[in-house]
Amino acid sequence: MKIKLLIAVFFLTKIVVAQSYKEVKGGLLPERACFDVGYYDLHLTINPDEKTIKGHNVITFKVVKATKKIQIDLFKNLDIDSVVFENKKLSYERKFDAFFIDFPFELELNKNYSVAVYYGGKPRTNIGVRSTDGFHWKTHNKLPLVGVACQIVGASVWYPCKEYLGDEPDSVRLHWTVPVQLQCISNGKLEKVESSPIAGYKTSHWVVRNPINSYNVTIYLGDYQKVSGVYINASGRHSMEYYFLKKNDKSTKEAEKEKFYVQMGLTFVAFCEKMFGEYAFWNDKLAVVETVYDGMEHQSCVAVGSLRENPMGYAYAEDVNLHGTLIHELAHEWWGNAVSSSDMGDMWLHEGFATYTEYLFIEQMYGKKTYEAEISKMYENALSGLGGNVYKAQTDKILAPRNVYSNQVFGMQGQIYWAGAHFLHALRKEINNDTVFFDILRTFYERYKKKTVLTENFLQIVNEKTNKDWTQYFKNGLE
Repeated sequence: MKIKLLIAVFFLTKIVVAQSYKEVKGGLLPERACFDVGYYDLHLTINPDEKTIKGHNVITFKVVKATKKIQIDLFKNLDIDSVVFENKKLSYERKFDAFFIDFPFELELNKNYSVAVYYGGKPRTNIGVRSTDGFHWKTHNKLPLVGVACQIVGASVWYPCKEYLGDEPDSVRLHWTVPVQLQCISNGKLEKVESSPIAGYKTSHWVVRNPINSYNVTIYLGDYQKVSGVYINASGRHSMEYYFLKKNDKSTKEAEKEKFYVQMGLTFVAFCEKMFGEYAFWNDKLAVVETVYDGMEHQSCVAVGSLRENPMGYAYAEDVNLHGTLIHELAHEWWGNAVSSSDMGDMWLHEGFATYTEYLFIEQMYGKKTYEAEISKMYENALSGLGGNVYKAQTDKILAPRNVYSNQVFGMQGQIYWAGAHFLHALRKEINNDTVFFDILRTFYERYKKKTVLTENFLQIVNEKTNKDWTQYFKNGLE
């Protein structure tokens, strides 16, 4: 009896701790719900030799409920030096991958405040359900090649922030102090580059003038070659930038591939603007960066693992000559970056929509018959677990639990990517009117760009445009 009692107490303790972690990580506790983030001013020194980061983030926020305490998120392996408010250090309590700041007085409703968090350490690498999140420390041309991706585990893996998808900063400034021999690429526009007091280092200053997911903030360091393509639309002449990893012995074939994929990106952007609406971040930029990891939709500077090869993990890669990662990550500029889910449980709005956009592009380039064949093959592969990196769907659920920032959502690849795309394909067939269906997609984008949404927002537009209640259809197809 005593042993059984101890076991019962142990498991009860484990359950309580796990639940508490989920509440802190993904939920809206009072200390997180009491403020809206307005602005991040992130300063960071990155040392590739030591694989360390050190700096501070000034977080400006508006109080929406009077409080004396707020929650900020930062992985527990990173050290906090101090938290400064109005030139005074504040006390704080660390709990899991977050910390709770105590203010000396009650913060007033509707008033803006700023708090600076000084921190540093060795950020984690190769974590998350795919073991691809965190910092990547590699070399290229005998120089450091550095990148960071964190969609699955969250931006607090490398900088202090409010880890809640429903609250994006309206703008950010980024100040990266890095070795002088490395090219530095980041979100938004480069304002200036200055020499640093640290010998052999420089500081690049960037500004993002649009709302941005916290996990979309990023930096690329390496030996890059920049290629620009010209894009012209109704609003003017724009530059689309490509950053290829520099090759000293580039072959003619590789150079031709670079040109081909540059043109493919321009063609795809024109397609998305025609189908959904104008790219939302021209006032920042549009860039594609070759990286050490597979790909990531970093806003205004999407990451692609290789810009010279067509990745064969895509179900259609053997049949149509499209760069799957390139067009998928660019599609996220519409679905995920401009229109952003406010909860990890609704990530199919990012991944399902972006994946379906790939297949709409196939239809545009190769015709309806090819589209039908490829999307059927994609779904069959997802269900069976075939097709290289096309992961098997573990359940038929596309929506995941809310208020849980869980990286297990991305273990549901078959659901949020391919089943999500197939749901949109099936919805299109059920509506049986392409004019109405594509008006739904365009309205969803135009109404909610630079905003955060839930599935209910999309359902509302479907109901509105078809004059029919699709609630049960969505429930059957997504839940």
